[in-house]
Amino acid sequence: MGLRRVSIWQRVAWRRGLNVSLVDWSFIGRRAGLSCGKSGVIGRYIYRPIDSCDTIFFVMTSKNRLTQYQQLLQQLSGTGWISEGYAQNRGPGAGGPCFQWTRKVKGKTISVALSEEQFKAMQQAIDNWKRTKKIIKRMQQLSREEIFTTLPGTKRRKPLHKKVLGII
Repeated sequence: MGLRRVSIWQRVAWRRGLNVSLVDWSFIGRRAGLSCGKSGVIGRYIYRPIDSCDTIFFVMTSKNRLTQYQQLLQQLSGTGWISEGYAQNRGPGAGGPCFQWTRKVKGKTISVALSEEQFKAMQQAIDNWKRTKKIIKRMQQLSREEIFTTLPGTKRRKPLHKKVLGII
């Protein structure tokens, strides 16, 4: 009995526990070795059946969007002081100020020396600003999704993709 040549794709499929039918390499491009094209390997492509326990995606309704938007507004209302930039602790042997706050203004870098208390407060303000930007970005996504799904739009050949709308 001769040895069969096994492709790397077949080995990968076998390791992942897929139902693999070995392909006769003389029939590349055909459905060799498969019954009804259900699962296995055809040429370089791995085919596997759809899992019976797939995750059902949550469909966002207008009411759900409004609820989520209000929760985001609540999070924004609890935000403390905010600041952009970068606060750093350079350490005592840096040959200059130990604590520093750096930011960009019109393409130029501006650095300011800080005390330890100012450094801690500035670091908290910068963290608050990063969190605020994430919340605002999510609020923009929800707003665009609400506007484009509930209000009538212009006629288009193809529907707008979520990536174009900035929803994903």
